[in-house]
Amino acid sequence: MLLRRVLFLSQERAEQMAPPAATAIISITDPNRSPARLRDGWSAVLRVSFVDSDPVTFADEGEVPGSISEDEVAAIAAFAAEQARRCQRIVIHCRHGVSRSAAVARAVCQAAQLPFPPSYERYNRYVFMVLRGAVEYAFEDAR
Repeated sequence: MLLRRVLFLSQERAEQMAPPAATAIISITDPNRSPARLRDGWSAVLRVSFVDSDPVTFADEGEVPGSISEDEVAAIAAFAAEQARRCQRIVIHCRHGVSRSAAVARAVCQAAQLPFPPSYERYNRYVFMVLRGAVEYAFEDAR
């Protein structure tokens, strides 16, 4: 596996970023917003669109329309596993770079056995919960 680093950040920072060599990006946007305007030069780009709902942390919230779908879970898992063999870094962004992108980053770091900031607690627990098994399975299958 080539993957050495997983970063999560805001859409604004991702749009300003000059893509480093051997770096893929997962672009997460809200369903009602325009896609991120990413610069050319990323090794690979996956665009997904889902809301930042978290019925695990906020039980009264329930599942919200536009939550991450099974197809998006599968796409993220397959993309991350494939890019881990081809790229040194995966960048993940969402609108604010706090919750959804952190959840995806945490799942990828866990599957790739890479460090994730141990004190970071603001990740979306629902997104992490539904992604974790799929990403681990995709990484095992890719090895």
